[in-house]
Amino acid sequence: MSRRRRVPSFPGELERPVDIQLRTFPSADSTFHAFACEALDAMKRPSARGLQDDIRIRYPLAVVRRQEDIARRGAGSLVWYAFRYGSVAHGPPGMPLIDWDGRDIAWGILDEERRFVDLNEALVAIVEQARDAILGRAVEEFTNPEDPSIRDDIAVVWQQFLDARWAESTIRFNRRDGRHRHARKSPGS
Repeated sequence: MSRRRRVPSFPGELERPVDIQLRTFPSADSTFHAFACEALDAMKRPSARGLQDDIRIRYPLAVVRRQEDIARRGAGSLVWYAFRYGSVAHGPPGMPLIDWDGRDIAWGILDEERRFVDLNEALVAIVEQARDAILGRAVEEFTNPEDPSIRDDIAVVWQQFLDARWAESTIRFNRRDGRHRHARKSPGS
């Protein structure tokens, strides 16, 4: 009986041994880097799509892309990029780059229903609730209930984001003691 070659599960699967250099972003996130590298090392037949699926077990918004051939320098290692938070499109021309790892930047990642799937400590401080109490809930749930049009307004901003991959807004949150807090929102993809 002859041995049959396994049909690839993902397009672009590579045979081992293959030299792949994995670059992860944010680059300061050593835990994400270690997890992504371990996932790549465990693959018998690596593919960017397969690696992305493996990383998404722990980081559901991760995206893996291979370096474009035009960017390759010679016949060295293949380069793949793993982005923990998907790929972030820069805002309008002239807008300064955002330091996503900075302590002064509050960020949250929303799913298709505008529910939080991840957020940093700076946003936890703004919302003034435990991180676990925020995860899985819609952004509208944390806005000021005195704003009668907030749900409609957020839906419009969200649609602008979906259409243009960029939108900017200000949301008024209530503090625990009832005082208002305004937060500028600049979603990017």
